[in-house]
Amino acid sequence: MHLYRNSKGKMTELDTYAIPEGHDQSKAIGFGDLSVHEVATSAKRNDLAYFSYYAGGFRVAKIVNDKLVEVGSFIDQGGNNVWGVEVFTGTDGKEYVAASDRDLGLYIFEYTGP
Repeated sequence: MHLYRNSKGKMTELDTYAIPEGHDQSKAIGFGDLSVHEVATSAKRNDLAYFSYYAGGFRVAKIVNDKLVEVGSFIDQGGNNVWGVEVFTGTDGKEYVAASDRDLGLYIFEYTGP
């Protein structure tokens, strides 16, 4: 993932992000796809992004000082195959994220961190 600043039509790269497992040579074979499939940004906060990471599960990153910092993750027992993420507002007014798993169905998350 890449984080850019758009200023006066010029894009400047600020940071890149990948899950730690994606950098681990010991997980190069036999651990599933450890790449991102989709990103959804928070509708209520401009510093949060939600990622579907196939076998890497569901991830949450916060922008802190122009850096992408992982602040949450979920991988179910036995693993995941998270394919998509979508942000929505519930009838209670709270923001939720739907994460679709290609093998296990739909998960609904609420970010409760700072």
